[in-house]
Amino acid sequence: MKPFQLLNLICAALFLFEMGGANAACAQESHPAKNDSPKTSASAPIKNAAVTVPKVTQVDFAGLQAVLKQNAVDKRPLLVNFWATWCPPCREEFPDLVKIDKEYRPQGLQFVTVSIDDLAEIERDVPAFLAEMKATMPAYLLKTADEETAIHAIAPEWRGALPLTVLYDANGKSVYTKMGPVKPEILRTQIEKLLIVQNQNQSNAPETTILPAKVNKNFEKGRKDAEIDIANGKFVIKTNYLVTSTFVQRMKEYGIIIDSVITSKADEADYMDGYNSFSEIGIKKKFGKEIINQIKRYPLINHPPVIDEVIIKKN
Repeated sequence: MKPFQLLNLICAALFLFEMGGANAACAQESHPAKNDSPKTSASAPIKNAAVTVPKVTQVDFAGLQAVLKQNAVDKRPLLVNFWATWCPPCREEFPDLVKIDKEYRPQGLQFVTVSIDDLAEIERDVPAFLAEMKATMPAYLLKTADEETAIHAIAPEWRGALPLTVLYDANGKSVYTKMGPVKPEILRTQIEKLLIVQNQNQSNAPETTILPAKVNKNFEKGRKDAEIDIANGKFVIKTNYLVTSTFVQRMKEYGIIIDSVITSKADEADYMDGYNSFSEIGIKKKFGKEIINQIKRYPLINHPPVIDEVIIKKN
């Protein structure tokens, strides 16, 4: 009998007879049973149009390898969780994983889940559970003829027990493996280590600014003023939008000033465009890319038009 199928039968049998050892069989470690573990009642394909049904993609071993290698192409850390709906500790830890995804995805973390359920559940229990958990990370269901090869390729020390969580760095190297339920605080620490390294690497990379082909004197003056401010340790974003005091205070805590000037004059708008085109670079180097992403999501910055553009590299 295949490894995943054997574990499926063991876990299901122990869980149904409430023998208390189900979690140990699924997770390879002691984990007390809980009555409040997330459960779904799905036994048929979901048909309720009001429910957003997550798409679950079937992959074989080659497809799984392609998924695991994608982060090396994107140069972003990747978190992978192997689970099944029949595994109680998998279900219990899932809410924490959803929180981690929502917290760190905006900072650059990629997160995918890989179900080991039967293929029949790809449109039934698996998407039903993910919908209940409000999980939005990419979801896969692994179906392969050679499960032992897949198990050893993912983690040599793994024997197929669930759950399994693996964290890869931006180069595709496994840096953290947890067999059994994760401890969220430990996993967060490991993720943050990778994100710090990633931000440092991005900050050290040569910066590129896109400028319009015709740069007027107001735009150029804005750039020069921003260069002076950055050199003096002053980090400012100029905006032609109304800004909430809450956002201004949040940026101030980082040491970034949001200078809101409402104007309809073209020369002042050109000046702000020029100023921000250089100020963004300084802020990114000092505070990391995520701060710039927060500012852009707000939306604040009037970026210069990208038409007949000229590339200027900053060393």
